Amino acid sequence: MRTVKFENKTYCIRDITFPFGERTVGTEKLNDALMTDDGGYVSEEAKLIDESIFYFVEENNLCLQEKELVLKIISEI
Repeated sequence: MRTVKFENKTYCIRDITFPFGERTVGTEKLNDALMTDDGGYVSEEAKLIDESIFYFVEENNLCLQEKELVLKIISEI
């Protein structure tokens, strides 16, 4: 697990290996911070961070075993 800092707050992110390659997964809390209420980005920095994240999950799911997290995400996409 690693972190990304945005607007003076730190958010956990995690690199996960999927059958199609490694991707970064973030939390829905981070996604909420990046987006405006009307679905736009709050800044150019927010857009760059969002484009580097493959998928957003609830914060407690970020701590799942990698295999379990992969299956959960694949079942949702």
